[in-house]
Amino acid sequence: PGQKGNAVFAGHFDKPDGSPSVFFKLDTLVKGDTVIVTDQSGKTREFTVTEKRVVKTDQFPLEEVFGETDKTRVNLITCD
Repeated sequence: PGQKGNAVFAGHFDKPDGSPSVFFKLDTLVKGDTVIVTDQSGKTREFTVTEKRVVKTDQFPLEEVFGETDKTRVNLITCD
């Protein structure tokens, strides 16, 4: 994160027993919110939420999420 291109973080919404997992509250993010990413060295970078989408698995925009871009992006994805 912080370099040109797509950085993708995928995490579960909940655990098999139904308890919350890392992205349990991902759906509460709204356009304009700030997401802070901290790397292994402790350096933080801030990203602004620009879009939120729910898509069906067979319509997942693979190229948009994982493909090349000239922008610096963080894409957060989870299951339903």
